[in-house]
Amino acid sequence: MDYETCSLYLEKVRDILLRHCNPNIKIIVTTSPVPLGRTFTAHDVYVANCHSKSLLRTCAQSFSERHANIDYFPSYEIAMYSEPELVWSRDKMHVSELTISHILRLFMSAYCEIESGVSEAMVDYKTDHGRDELIFAKMELQKAREQLAQLTRRLD
Repeated sequence: MDYETCSLYLEKVRDILLRHCNPNIKIIVTTSPVPLGRTFTAHDVYVANCHSKSLLRTCAQSFSERHANIDYFPSYEIAMYSEPELVWSRDKMHVSELTISHILRLFMSAYCEIESGVSEAMVDYKTDHGRDELIFAKMELQKAREQLAQLTRRLD
């Protein structure tokens, strides 16, 4: 896909949402930090991933600058410019639960009215043989997911 095609698709999606949902709708776009696992191009997957993320990020930025009702949420940047050991699961292909909950918390605090009880999913650090292990507050993460699901149902 090239820049023009990607931009055209974003404009088409916006037009559909404005026409069929709500003319005052706020649209939030982002670029996923999850890397490509394969490519159907002649390029190495690392090269294809870099190209893909760069293209999507550039299109999202331009799209949000062209329209007052479009915001760009920096999930890609949050993941890419954080500590890799905290961001990625062991397979280096999937984002860790910690990062997902952190990004969701930032998203929800920026765009949703949420209960004050839902905050950090990471509650504590403990040291075990010189390594930091993260302890997750599973109940808080579940509450955040439930509230996100409620919000999604309301938007549908």
